[in-house]
Amino acid sequence: MKKIILSILVVSLLGIFSCAKDETAPTVMLKGESTMDHVLNSEFIEPGFAAFDDKDGDITANVSVSSLDVDNTGEKIITYSVTDTEGNEGSDSRKIIVFNQANILDGFWSGEYIFPYPSGTKVEYYEEIVSSETVNMELSFNNMGGNSDSHIIGKLKSNNLTFADQTINGKSFSVTSTSLKNNNTLITIEYTIDGQAGILVLVKNN
Repeated sequence: MKKIILSILVVSLLGIFSCAKDETAPTVMLKGESTMDHVLNSEFIEPGFAAFDDKDGDITANVSVSSLDVDNTGEKIITYSVTDTEGNEGSDSRKIIVFNQANILDGFWSGEYIFPYPSGTKVEYYEEIVSSETVNMELSFNNMGGNSDSHIIGKLKSNNLTFADQTINGKSFSVTSTSLKNNNTLITIEYTIDGQAGILVLVKNN
């Protein structure tokens, strides 16, 4: 009788242990860097990832990857998550810093301009250059030639600046030539306003 009871007890204990719930979460591992820089408006190439579970084995195919907005600058998070057959969830994340390549010109600049050129008086002023949050290589000049809130749009291309014809305070504005020197800390712009020539020089503030 004792042997029968002992046998039943052993079988019961084995059943309890064999039915113990799996509470171990799967592991997600990232390939590549956990923090990456990424150019605004460009395609993101996923470096890769893998997922393993102590019971289910390789479950990489079940990983869910959150979307990434590459058309706005800023810090973004990609989340990689996976669930095993017992409902345990594992995850990891990667930080993506989306940036405008023209941000090398961001900041405040000291400027001086002569308008009309060459007979006008040299005038000192400041300029704030801000790279676009949505269009790569695009810049906004917010005080062009001392015209407050002018918001002239330029583009950085082949290590130089280009400008489409625009208007400043209702007057036609056209750039005839530009140059970037001294490791992108000196900008010279020759332009016309309503056909009258002008020139300005910008030096980046430290």
